[in-house]
Amino acid sequence: MTAFVRIRVLEGEAQRTRHDFAGEIRSMGTRLVGRELLVDSGTGKAIAEVSGYPRRVEPPLVLLARLVLAVADGSFLGERFSQGMAFALELRPHQSLVLASDVLQVSFGSYGLNINLLSGTCIAAGHRVQVNRRINLAEAICLALRATLGWRRNIPPLPCALTQVRIRKTADREAQVFLADVPPVARHQLRKSYGLSPLTDRVDAVFWADFLLSQGAELRAGRL
Repeated sequence: MTAFVRIRVLEGEAQRTRHDFAGEIRSMGTRLVGRELLVDSGTGKAIAEVSGYPRRVEPPLVLLARLVLAVADGSFLGERFSQGMAFALELRPHQSLVLASDVLQVSFGSYGLNINLLSGTCIAAGHRVQVNRRINLAEAICLALRATLGWRRNIPPLPCALTQVRIRKTADREAQVFLADVPPVARHQLRKSYGLSPLTDRVDAVFWADFLLSQGAELRAGRL
């Protein structure tokens, strides 16, 4: 997966630009589990890495949050985010697109964080989060996403990889995959790609193998 990221950090009454970061999320390899990098477009260097990442199972915005928390010390994302500051984060699937697929805007007011999110995952306007401690920019991004996306912790646990979805044996010994076991993003893609009815709750294992191959899986003999 490749996605393009821009983060602008503003400060003061005049909202002067403190940082203007442009980068991209870059997948290393094509397998369904691998390394994801956050690369600075200006230097061409990776500033964060998530290894062993199960691909095609969650929205790019969530992966970006994981990368933001993994950024090495010394990055602007580790700088303090305090009252009077604001940031705008944009995520695009293609660099040439004028409109971003995800836009997160956060300002730090007297109450705390004021949050607006426009995304395919969630739309939230005027959301507020009280902050009683010092936070850096990376923490502010994750707090804002936690509040708007309903996470129970700073970041949700990793879903299972598509190749680890359980294949069950039914009473008549047929091998099937229950859609409740499939991560939501992949489940949506499966229904969309094959025109499955909303009432469909399971698919044949051979059908599932075809879907895995379409997503880039490398299946070994005997996997099913």
